[in-house]
Amino acid sequence: MRKMKRLFGITLMTMMLMSLFGGVSQVYAADPGCECYCAIDGTGATKFPDESTRVTTEGCYELCTKAGYSVAACAATPDQKPQYKVMCFEKEECTNQEGVFEVNGAKQVQPGECKQGMFYCYPDPASAATLPLQVKIGGYEVATDLGEYVSVLYKWLLGAGTTIAIVFLMIAGLRWSIGGLSAEQVGKAKTTILNAVMGLVLLMSTYLILYTVNPYLLRLKVPAFPMVKTVSLVGGESCGYLTGWWGDGSGGGHYPYTIKSGAPFDSPYATGGSEAGLGFELANYTEEKCGSIADVVKDGEGNAVTDDSTCTFDYCPTGELCYTTPGGGECLACGEVINGNPYIEPSTAVCSGLSLRTTFKGAGYKQISQCFWTDRGKLQEGWTGPGGSGTCAMLTIDCSQIKTCEDYDTSAKVLNNYKTISLEDIPFDGVAPVCVSAGQCVNAEMGDLSLKSVCNDDPCELYKREDMKGKGCWSVGLSTEAGFEHVIDAIIVGNDCNTVSL
Repeated sequence: MRKMKRLFGITLMTMMLMSLFGGVSQVYAADPGCECYCAIDGTGATKFPDESTRVTTEGCYELCTKAGYSVAACAATPDQKPQYKVMCFEKEECTNQEGVFEVNGAKQVQPGECKQGMFYCYPDPASAATLPLQVKIGGYEVATDLGEYVSVLYKWLLGAGTTIAIVFLMIAGLRWSIGGLSAEQVGKAKTTILNAVMGLVLLMSTYLILYTVNPYLLRLKVPAFPMVKTVSLVGGESCGYLTGWWGDGSGGGHYPYTIKSGAPFDSPYATGGSEAGLGFELANYTEEKCGSIADVVKDGEGNAVTDDSTCTFDYCPTGELCYTTPGGGECLACGEVINGNPYIEPSTAVCSGLSLRTTFKGAGYKQISQCFWTDRGKLQEGWTGPGGSGTCAMLTIDCSQIKTCEDYDTSAKVLNNYKTISLEDIPFDGVAPVCVSAGQCVNAEMGDLSLKSVCNDDPCELYKREDMKGKGCWSVGLSTEAGFEHVIDAIIVGNDCNTVSL
């Protein structure tokens, strides 16, 4: 008994503590509020309590219920407003989907859940599809409506059933006449006549039976179901991608937004795309330069686009890409992307995207313009040493000037808007050891390209020449384990493709 009292006391104390501290704590997300619309049939969705006030979801239901209406929408975001309900159409939208506002030929009342002036859109009976029947029913060969098909089938079955009942009556009468005094034959004939008459009565009473079960079964009319519209959601896409055009019209006009004309990726709305000619409609902009913002009004099929949908123009001349901040945008080339740039920090991905296409001139000599990331201080003013975010630099090689492997050293140039240096000033790349004394070697991240990597790759393809066959443009001739002072000399002074060994 004492144990039960103790247990009861502990339980009671626990309940009091839970009541005091709110029990098991639950965290609910704060209601951000919404624009409240009440559904008023004949008037349409109407804002409550006014045009600007936002209320909680619960408050919206209370407002509409108190006024005697249901809730049309509690719009926390633009796409939740009544005009974007998938069953609410404007006249043009309904016509574009080959629909009509009339229901069975009668004009519909303004739906309460739709914005004023918007209605349900129903399929146009005049454009209804037809379906040829595999098995003809009397003279009925093509079905245009399920109700009509059922009506014709019902009439045909009624006629066939009546015919069969009459035939059975004739057969039974003949059997009665021929049976004569045979009680068995007369009995069978009477049974057949009775069954036939009952079947005939049931057939003739089908209308009454169907009406008793459900009067709508006799109308044989398929209810009109409203159609569903398409609403496009747009969020921060490129204006060039949405319209299918790349360029601001200067110097020759617009160009299809495709990779080959300089865009970052292909647009399906560009010439030759899967949805060519169906670009989105834009408004409220003055120019198409990098960073300019436009409102997106409609998609390529004329469907509505939610309020506050915008896109950003990202056009830049060849060799530049558009980078944006909340304050605007700027077209930047490889040499402009340096440490501390306000628009974009240099990185391997950013720099490689600013490379120019390899071209050819003269006797097929390559003209290489490859943008890469490097951490070399010689390329940026005010550099205090390794670190920071590095810089983008353009490696330019005129292969007509590369006659020997060693020509890569000084003929290949590395430059940005601050300075131009020789390739030999960037002796190694990746994680490579730098030895400052015996047994003291550390790793240094210097960049994506170097004298070593270019000599190794041989982009001008010297190895194809007869006098260079079997020879590489660099060789491992020095060791980091012995003679490390010579290694440092090879890195810093007098580098060429035959002495870089790291």
